[in-house]
Amino acid sequence: MTFGSSKVKINRNGNTWSMRVEEGAVPREVKIEHNEQGLKWPYPGFNKDIKEVWWKATTGVWQNAVFPPNPDPLSGMQCWHKKVLLEKAGPDDRIGDVVVNTDATFKVFQAWRDKLTRPAPGPNGLRRPKWMPRPWFPHTDSAYRMPGYSEQEE
Repeated sequence: MTFGSSKVKINRNGNTWSMRVEEGAVPREVKIEHNEQGLKWPYPGFNKDIKEVWWKATTGVWQNAVFPPNPDPLSGMQCWHKKVLLEKAGPDDRIGDVVVNTDATFKVFQAWRDKLTRPAPGPNGLRRPKWMPRPWFPHTDSAYRMPGYSEQEE
């Protein structure tokens, strides 16, 4: 398997197709492990697939460690609403060094969760506002409604 790929099996039954992952990355499945130092970074001690990176440049920094995504409270989209402090590298710094205050980040998440989000359904039983632009939108208003909520209840 190459970096970031999966081996799948595709079955056809008449006009119906199905796909099953046999090896590699499984969609919607996240496995978080800690190495012996307790690191949660995509470096060889944690991410065994990093050996598959064949180019001879730096791989950068795992963006979700620096900017953990919080869903936007209105659209629900994954957004990076973060304040960042950048400073010039010091004499002891190495390429790829990142310092993240995870306690402060978690407090930002808690504030977002407790002060900005609202439980569904929203006004008129909608999942999300219909006025918000989207690249794709449903052809029926019923797709915006929470299960169990009818238009007569408005």
